[in-house]
Amino acid sequence: MAVALNLALVACSDDEGGEGGGDATASDPAASGSQTPGSGSPSPDDQGEGSVDAGVITILDQTNAGGNLSPAAVPLRSQADVDAFLADLSGDQLAEGVQSAFDKHADDEGRVLLGSVIAIGCDVPKDATLSRQDGELVVTPEKVAASRNECLAAVTSVALVTVDEAALKG
Repeated sequence: MAVALNLALVACSDDEGGEGGGDATASDPAASGSQTPGSGSPSPDDQGEGSVDAGVITILDQTNAGGNLSPAAVPLRSQADVDAFLADLSGDQLAEGVQSAFDKHADDEGRVLLGSVIAIGCDVPKDATLSRQDGELVVTPEKVAASRNECLAAVTSVALVTVDEAALKG
């Protein structure tokens, strides 16, 4: 059973930025994320399939930021990893949010920041789950209820999650 992760939501809104993109903002995961209880060592299930114990988490989003949908969680251990993760994304606010999270968590001993592009579309997921599937850490967004939003440009949603280093050894 996957552990539901409460993720901060920054919604796309027609009255904030119009069609020019960049109407949603990226925020610092420490300020808008949630700390999940028991974010210590992974449980025995974490080594196989199933849930993974996560720490600080958040969803960042930006309109017209591009990117490629990839639920696989990518470790962001170095500046080179962050740069590679951001290479397909064109949103400055999104890049600033990912960089801020990396800077904040770079010195977290025994913890690793993971990033995943979890949605590209008109709606931003409110929640997601982190699990191990086929030996890989995967972030799965919650399905968005039927939306009545009309958007002129797609919104890219990125999930950032911290996990124990041991969780990466599946």
